[in-house]
Amino acid sequence: MWLLVIFLVSQEFEAPQGNEALIDELGELEQHPIQLNKAKKEDFLRIYWISPELAKSIIETRNKLGGFKNVDDLNKVPGLTDEVLELIKLYVTVGVVSEPSLQVEIRTRIKESFPRETGKLGDSRKAYERLKLGYKKISGVLLLEKDYYEESYGDFITGGIMLQLNKRFPKFVLGDYKLEFGEGLLFGYPPLITFKNQGMIKSRERGIRLYTNTGENTYLRGLALESRINSRIRNFIFCSRTLLDGKVESGEVFIYYDYESDHSTESGLDKRDRIREELLGTRVEWDGAIKLGFTGYRNSHFLNPEGTEIGTHKLLGADFSYKLAKTQWFGELGKCDTSWRLSSPFLCKLNHHCSTEWAWVTGVEYKRGKLRLGALSRHYPSHFYVFHSSPWADRSVTTGGLAGKGNYLYIGYKISKSTKFSGYFDVFTRLPKIYSQELPEQGLKYSSEIEHKVTKKFSITGRYSFKSIGVSWSNQFRLQADIGVKNIDMRVRGEKGYETDGRDGELLYGDINFKLFRNLSFSTRLILFDSNLYKFKLYEYERDLPGLMTNRVIAGKGSRAYFIIKGRVASICELGLKYEITSKFRESLTQRYSIQLDLEI
Repeated sequence: MWLLVIFLVSQEFEAPQGNEALIDELGELEQHPIQLNKAKKEDFLRIYWISPELAKSIIETRNKLGGFKNVDDLNKVPGLTDEVLELIKLYVTVGVVSEPSLQVEIRTRIKESFPRETGKLGDSRKAYERLKLGYKKISGVLLLEKDYYEESYGDFITGGIMLQLNKRFPKFVLGDYKLEFGEGLLFGYPPLITFKNQGMIKSRERGIRLYTNTGENTYLRGLALESRINSRIRNFIFCSRTLLDGKVESGEVFIYYDYESDHSTESGLDKRDRIREELLGTRVEWDGAIKLGFTGYRNSHFLNPEGTEIGTHKLLGADFSYKLAKTQWFGELGKCDTSWRLSSPFLCKLNHHCSTEWAWVTGVEYKRGKLRLGALSRHYPSHFYVFHSSPWADRSVTTGGLAGKGNYLYIGYKISKSTKFSGYFDVFTRLPKIYSQELPEQGLKYSSEIEHKVTKKFSITGRYSFKSIGVSWSNQFRLQADIGVKNIDMRVRGEKGYETDGRDGELLYGDINFKLFRNLSFSTRLILFDSNLYKFKLYEYERDLPGLMTNRVIAGKGSRAYFIIKGRVASICELGLKYEITSKFRESLTQRYSIQLDLEI
């Protein structure tokens, strides 16, 4: 069931915030799992935790075994850890998967929030409607979205069609799309390389994808074609022409590349679709003993509707991936030539300034028996402008965030059959894109975690984290218990944080999920919090669908409760209802309602 994907997403899958396309795809995979004995490499890459190298290893093991007899046979795949196996189990099967020639999927979602704000243009509802069609080798999507208080229920409209012509031309897209290449240095959103206590999740390199996100300034619109020259070489050609939010102020031009676009006020409407972006590029990949990729494109911006060119930049990149014994090496190098520069964390202020900058990322993973090691080094200078990528998880959603460089080390070790240890250490320098006399911020992050499974459905996890940026620092402690009994799934978590200048924060989190019947489930959650942390925050890290709820920052003193009911009303209809209430000390009570309907024909 699409809406029940939340109960699989690991004991703590900290999904990139705002990545509704990824969560939607996981939901669809839960409804229609991948058939292990027939799936191709690109099928496996639909699962977030499977890298290109791991997909290739699964196929090689399948050929050696003559096919998988059950899902647990994946234990025999080199490089596939127990943690990843637990994450992907729900999305794969050895059974027969029905593939109807015609598929129609409709999703509609309405949110309401109280109390209502004043001084806004439209009503207080947030609306989302999506239509997906699939017929043999043709797929398409149409999406309409309206944020809170915007006037039009089609404030943002996106759509596209993808054709699988033949083996020579496996993908042709007309409309809105996104690109995922290499290690995400030039193309890739949301972050493709993440590093948490689970270790590195490498880039998925999925190439051309239809755009199904609601980010109004992060998509490409035009044509994209993938062609295969032979079994080892493939080529991509893409072009795009889109309108972005922007404004002209005192003779200077500002481009907003942020994910969210607020058009609920007169000033918000004034900045809408003021800049025209034109992009033309290509990529060549060679998949041999070493996988190599070369990408290049030109990106130009014009003041719309006048058509005056206000800035251009050219990007070239090369990436590689190489597997040697138990080790996996990968990396990407990028070069940017630009005629203007950024001067703010969340927007692009254009003024002529020619420069050339280089950026790179390289890493290695080692897996053998109970031991897993990883290392990653990155360098992303403040003048390296890439508007359709967010390579690393410690950066903001768009390129308007802080640039940085650093080195990351990870270790994971299975102490016993029921106990495992993991930890990472990251030393970095953040390079502000605001041009001032301030020095770059130095920082480090350290985190260690021990998980012990008392029984198959009862585990206890303890974590300690230390962070510092400049003269600011934070200590955070977490103790968590996960319990499962038949159709009941529970979690209890306590968290405490200390920060510079005596600031502190604490959080008590509890949830319980009931699967009442085969097609009906109920969830309730209570969070008690008291936090005045300023620079280092506590988060909810919820376990349900980030289209309905995302990982939100905890601040202030109060409580928050959720009640969610989800179920399949008929064989083609699924309904989700949610109520949220937040109470904070000396603040008004806030409430939110959500309803989501899914139809599949």
